[in-house]
Amino acid sequence: DANVTVEGQPLVALRDANGVWAMTTICTDLSCDMLQQGTVTTDQLVCDCHESTFTPDGDVVSGPANAPLDNFEVTIDDEGVVTIDADSVVDPGTRIAV
Repeated sequence: DANVTVEGQPLVALRDANGVWAMTTICTDLSCDMLQQGTVTTDQLVCDCHESTFTPDGDVVSGPANAPLDNFEVTIDDEGVVTIDADSVVDPGTRIAV
């Protein structure tokens, strides 16, 4: 398992045995960026603003947040370049095989 922050952007790319996915790190409670005010790991995302907790897919584990984190479309070209389209929201848990 691995995660990579995207420099200068409030999102993270993650990888597990099923593939690669990307999602926002902006908490759905008060829009705090969990990269700046929280903890982002391959096991969970925790917002320090009010302790909302999310699964690695972005689903809410505990609030006050009550909406999941946006997951974004990921593509990988023939040369292995990963592209994240933050304008294209996909269902949580959507992965691209690597």
